[in-house]
Amino acid sequence: MTTIIRSITAAAVLVAAVLLPTPALAQKGLEATHSNEPFINATGPIVTGQYQIPLTPRYDYSQALHMSYLFYHSQISGKLKHRRFAWRDDSCFLCKGDYGEDLSGAWFEAANTMKWGLPLGWTAQQLNWNVWQFKEVFAAMNQLEESLFWVRQGAEYFINSYTTDGSLERLVGVFGLSEVSGQGDIDFGYFGPAEEYEMWVPKGIQRKAAYCTGSKNNATAAKGCTDIAGDYSAALSSASILFRDSDPAFATKCLDMAKTLYNFANNYRGSYASYDDQGFKNMKKWYPSKRFTDELALASIWLHIASQPNPTPKNILGSTSEYLPIAIANYAVLNDFGEASWDETGAEVAALLYIATGNYKYIQDLRDNLFDAYLDVTPAVASLKKVPRTPRGLAYYELWGSLSYSANVAMIGFSVAEAVDRQIPTIPAANQSAATRAGISKDYAREIRRFGIQQINYILGDCGRSWVVGFGNKFPRLPYHKSSYNSLIDYPLRNRTQDIVGDDFLKSRTPNRFILYGAIGGGPNTDDSYYDDREAYQYTEVTQDYNAGWTGALAGVIAYYMSADAGSASFKPYSDCTLDLGWNHPNASESSRRQKWASDDCYHTCAPCSALSGNGSTSGNGTNGGGGRSGQSASPSVNGLMSSIAVVLVCLGIALF
Repeated sequence: MTTIIRSITAAAVLVAAVLLPTPALAQKGLEATHSNEPFINATGPIVTGQYQIPLTPRYDYSQALHMSYLFYHSQISGKLKHRRFAWRDDSCFLCKGDYGEDLSGAWFEAANTMKWGLPLGWTAQQLNWNVWQFKEVFAAMNQLEESLFWVRQGAEYFINSYTTDGSLERLVGVFGLSEVSGQGDIDFGYFGPAEEYEMWVPKGIQRKAAYCTGSKNNATAAKGCTDIAGDYSAALSSASILFRDSDPAFATKCLDMAKTLYNFANNYRGSYASYDDQGFKNMKKWYPSKRFTDELALASIWLHIASQPNPTPKNILGSTSEYLPIAIANYAVLNDFGEASWDETGAEVAALLYIATGNYKYIQDLRDNLFDAYLDVTPAVASLKKVPRTPRGLAYYELWGSLSYSANVAMIGFSVAEAVDRQIPTIPAANQSAATRAGISKDYAREIRRFGIQQINYILGDCGRSWVVGFGNKFPRLPYHKSSYNSLIDYPLRNRTQDIVGDDFLKSRTPNRFILYGAIGGGPNTDDSYYDDREAYQYTEVTQDYNAGWTGALAGVIAYYMSADAGSASFKPYSDCTLDLGWNHPNASESSRRQKWASDDCYHTCAPCSALSGNGSTSGNGTNGGGGRSGQSASPSVNGLMSSIAVVLVCLGIALF
């Protein structure tokens, strides 16, 4: 395989030299507004006293929501159904498992091209929960079809990840190799575009799957990964709910596999953290799993919700199923949860159990373990350690991913606050004191929303800059992201060694050549300062899970301002109209390579949207439904670089799918 890949490399260099002009052009506006100094001090006002919720929306949350989904197009893997960025195209050409599984789909982890099961499964589940929780918002913002695109993108990958020969069950827990013992960095050592990974990967070592296994007939074959399988199951259960109306056959397929994977997780209990396969060894180095019982609980509560005939957050209260007592029992073994993240899902389980049952215990657990630590309130439990704030108001859990921790808590908080609003009128007078202690009161719901809105506004600009790439005037220019720097259509060091390419990527002060719209980086320091420097990756790295809870939190802010209590604000759906997606780059000028949208598509073009209906479709616009989005996938290009590379691969005898 290594010899074949080296042959591909030589051919691809020739193809690239013929098709792509050599000058590397920075995108308009980046150089003009970027300081050459990596260290940036905060300039926003210091927060004193209690934060006051703005009476009217301070930022264009619809724009930020649109961009957050756009970020995932920078991460997408496999054969593209449609192209948003000129600098992304088909990828993952050799992505098959040991048993023929198509593992080309879903999306890549961060700046790299691995698919690590735990954060991938959690991200998909969170993106699904966002839509289930705030479906009316996604419809009103013309984002419903886009959101369902990503629900399917994850679900199809998880379905493909499971195989069985009737005796041995197998689940792909990791796909890709960040490094190999004795060989050094592999994916971590590749700094080019995802589309050319197979050609330039260090040492020619291709991606490989690491498997969790189980067998009822052979106990020694059991190598369970309850944490990964639990997240996959939760993602599939939640996906099944969202496709019941538009694609019932796919919804059934998702739910069936969700049950299969829950049984796999439950029957073969264990964590990938116990295994030393190279893929698992790599993942647990960067994504260590503290326990697997929380993912099992998350899977079971989503199976309960998915077992209902038409489950929504408004009608799920009081429902029953065979999975509800299982979910309650699985949750009971969780002692605490001090964070909300890809690793710690206990808070999500508590929130979903509260929404489904109305039991005071679950919101009180959230208050005593999580909310009171983050909110600007005196904890009901005196021993609870408060999460510190930066001078400008960010709840600062830890350096790496500081923005995402607060966004995740905000998302859970907005979801719980809505349930509190629904429950308050039903509380008997005799239970009022207990309910208030638990957090079921208008005052506490207000504090939850105060926190969420403050955190989202901090990220969008309250600290003096935006932490969302492409949003506002001051945003990160050097995110740690490889494909937006060395892209398919602008890769100045294409035929150099990866050591040289990587040194340039890390040390150059050149802003990323394309705007990585919507990406959330690691975040600031404790004093709100920041290093806009790819080498300082704790600050600048972007990743799939950072944007997951953030997307839902944005929907929660929009839901708040659209409510009658907040003045029934209206938001205009945002489109790609004014965004620089790279299509003006000279190497993206071939018409056959450019995505073709219908003239009345108001999501991807500048066409005006007519009034949005309750399901997100627009009157008279679009042929695909779901918010005035219409058009067709770009016609296959035999002239574009990727098609030429594909021809080279085929000629060399490498199967594509």
